[in-house]
Amino acid sequence: MLAGGSKALAAVMVARSLGPEGMGVFSLSWTLAGTLSFLAVFGIDYLLIRELARSGDRKMLESSFTLACLLGAGVAVMLVGASILIGSHTPIVQALAGAAGYIAISAPVLVLRASFHAAEKMEYESLATTVEGAFALAGVAAALSLGWGVPGAIGGLAAGRAAALVVSLVLYRKAWGALQPRWEPAGWAPMLKVSIPMAVSYAFTAVYMRFDVVLLAALRPASEVGLYGAVSVIILTIPIFASSFSGSLYPVLSRAGSAEHPEVKDVFASSVRLLLMVSVPMTAGLFLLAGPILKLTYGADFSSATHALMVLSFVLPMRYVNNLVGHVLTAVDRQTKRTAAVVIAAVANLALNLVFIPLWGFMGAAYSTLITEIILTALLIPALKPLRINMTGLVEGSAIAVVMGAVVVSVPGGLVGQMGAGAAVFLVVAAGLVARRRGAGRAHAKEVAPVVPTLEGGAL
Repeated sequence: MLAGGSKALAAVMVARSLGPEGMGVFSLSWTLAGTLSFLAVFGIDYLLIRELARSGDRKMLESSFTLACLLGAGVAVMLVGASILIGSHTPIVQALAGAAGYIAISAPVLVLRASFHAAEKMEYESLATTVEGAFALAGVAAALSLGWGVPGAIGGLAAGRAAALVVSLVLYRKAWGALQPRWEPAGWAPMLKVSIPMAVSYAFTAVYMRFDVVLLAALRPASEVGLYGAVSVIILTIPIFASSFSGSLYPVLSRAGSAEHPEVKDVFASSVRLLLMVSVPMTAGLFLLAGPILKLTYGADFSSATHALMVLSFVLPMRYVNNLVGHVLTAVDRQTKRTAAVVIAAVANLALNLVFIPLWGFMGAAYSTLITEIILTALLIPALKPLRINMTGLVEGSAIAVVMGAVVVSVPGGLVGQMGAGAAVFLVVAAGLVARRRGAGRAHAKEVAPVVPTLEGGAL
């Protein structure tokens, strides 16, 4: 949360310093950097978490580290070369050069983080990402104060990732021993073959989540890209809780390896309930306070993006659940079903954006994203069988949202007072629902024999 929040704050500093047009250039460059950094590792990091959780094969890990370094460097070189060949104007070329450095460093960092994740050393992963966020924030602030603009801001983010690499290497020694990169080309081809569904899923997820910024840059003025980019920062930052929560379950679920496993069913049901109970009230709060949030965060120049943020607020519950569903499908070896759903959603998103952006600008991109998330949800849920989505969390989240919304719109004192009152109502009502649920659970437990947890690595 701290790491993602610091990067969001860095984007806010860029927007306030350089305005919508500068934010547009930054959004394009940062979108390409963030997207290609994940694509460069070709899904190897995700594959590693699952396989290391099952086998602990250190040779595979060290071979993957070498391969990731090569892939990251290759993608970085291609990005700079492509930007020069297409004749982008100088600020974008300079920004993409910084983005290339970020990508080259990202691939080995993602593999090292995967090793912590697989070993369930979540504190190591958290420390590395928090250090990255702190250095990135400091780097962006320094670059903007020196007048280095968007290229300097991207360079600041790259400096943060370099700090994460240093910290990750130190922590790797504690978790696994001295790092010994292995040169094993013969083993890379089978590894890449297995990781293809994950890589394809990464690629098309990037298309439907981020490519709207690229299309906006090609079809609309930079100021519109900046307005939409500012909204995207908020929508991409809020689900960090969901991705962290779901990701922490991934290695344990991978060891279970089957959707039929009774504990997988229990963990999935309780997790869906929690995510819906949290995300639905968030949607209500973001919808009701979209305008004041944008004004406070970015300034009055970004108020015209209010309706886009209101539309995209409805994405949150689906994105929370879809993130969990994606982790579960991969953990139980159904990644091809996840990939198929993501490919269809990405193609639909591309088609929608090509129609809607010329008609409605950045609002068209917002509508396209919402429709795409609905399509993806409709495709992912059937792939879960025999697991089912328990709607209890949706009912509870809606009840919290209604009470919270009524309080928020009636509280005077501006945004801070409204958000404080909303948070207080959420905590009180949610605590009451959880206590009621636990009471019912204890009553039920007296009637049935206790079940001993079976997942390796401890009970959930």
